[in-house]
Amino acid sequence: MKPYSLFRRITIGLSVTMAIAFICACSWLFVKAKWANDRLHERALLAQVRDIAAHIDISAENGVHLHLPVLLAEAYSGSESRHRFAIRDTSGQVLIGNSGRIGELPELSDKDHNVYKYDSGRREHPGVVLGAALRTQVGGRTIYVQAERVSEQTKGLGKQVLEEFLVDGDWLYFLFLFVLVAVCLWIVNRGLRPLRQMSEIARSIGPANTHVRFPTDDAPREILPCVLSLNEVLDRLEEGLKRQREFNANAAHQLRTPLAVLMANVQSLEDPELIELLKIDVDHMARIVSQLLLVAQLDSLTIDFTELVELNALVADVAANLAPIAINAGKSIKLERNDGNLFVRTSSFALKAALQNLIENAIKHTPRGTAVGVRISDLPGVDVIDSGPGISEELRPRIFERFWRGDKSTDGSGLGLSIVEKIMKAMRGTVSVTDAPSGGAQFSIRLSRAALVGRNLKELSNPDRLDKTIGEDLPRVA
Repeated sequence: MKPYSLFRRITIGLSVTMAIAFICACSWLFVKAKWANDRLHERALLAQVRDIAAHIDISAENGVHLHLPVLLAEAYSGSESRHRFAIRDTSGQVLIGNSGRIGELPELSDKDHNVYKYDSGRREHPGVVLGAALRTQVGGRTIYVQAERVSEQTKGLGKQVLEEFLVDGDWLYFLFLFVLVAVCLWIVNRGLRPLRQMSEIARSIGPANTHVRFPTDDAPREILPCVLSLNEVLDRLEEGLKRQREFNANAAHQLRTPLAVLMANVQSLEDPELIELLKIDVDHMARIVSQLLLVAQLDSLTIDFTELVELNALVADVAANLAPIAINAGKSIKLERNDGNLFVRTSSFALKAALQNLIENAIKHTPRGTAVGVRISDLPGVDVIDSGPGISEELRPRIFERFWRGDKSTDGSGLGLSIVEKIMKAMRGTVSVTDAPSGGAQFSIRLSRAALVGRNLKELSNPDRLDKTIGEDLPRVA
């Protein structure tokens, strides 16, 4: 499962929440503004009907007369006016009005006034008609007063409010939203800082510094139990690693002395064939002990990986040391040096141990009469090539496992290749296996680019020895 980002989730959650809140706030404000706009028009219409009612006069002959002020009369004059009124009697008959298209009188029941609206249904004045009706007493007579207004002006006012709210000031609202989200993310990012610090500390913990613990003084209360639990786990791991290293080192050291005594006793035997067989077994056991000591040393990481090393010279030294083994087996080692000098920062001891294991492995599997190729590249790295049966694809993921052997019938402890991988990981390099171009297997170790120093330093060794095919100029042993 792909790991997710907590900060990304919080960022998306906050952004979506803020956007929804902004939309809801804008919608609510728009509805509120529309409602307030309608209430204002309703109040204006009620004020108009009351104003009209105040100017009604009933004569002695029961005649109804209306004396509107000039401004109010102008608003209701003209056939194209969107304002209309009517004065009705109790039967609903229009006594006075400025238009014959006034709406029906709404039911007032126990109230003396009411507001209403309906669709005008007129092509020349489309829209919704908003009206108000008032029941009043004038001269002891019940009179109904209606006033209506076509909603185009009302609609225009609502549209104007909407445009002023959303269009004229929208950038201010979006800017405010952006600043609000940015501030929230800054607060969240600051709150997650202890987790990032813990990640950095966890990344620095390794076999070389198992004593490092997560600080508890500045840990937030929410993650303090997790910090304490992790520190307890690290305590147990440190104790376990310490015991494992002590056991490996002590066991290897304790085995060296009995092996030396055994070898001395073997030399005193009289049967040459038996001596040779016992020497092979003792050498095999001695090699296992040496590898266990190397494993213990790698586990404790007492190795300095900042040593300045000339790669050509180091590889040549390893190949020269293993040349007698190859010759005795009827094989040879062919070294292809890199042009010029190639200086790297690494541990000569660890790198020699890795190369020795690879070359010995290649000598073991390459046929008699063939050569093990050792090639130095400027990546920087070294390739070890044999002419053996090679390694199948399905076995390659397991060959670097500790104590694993593909062919149980061959000699070996199953530690060599696992030691190589451990050394390369400690150097922040890699080791890989592929098919050799001419058959067999090709093991390639690559140092990190950061380990490469350059070529322009003083030579550390005689380059003449690097051009030899080691073992080629010596007699082969059949």
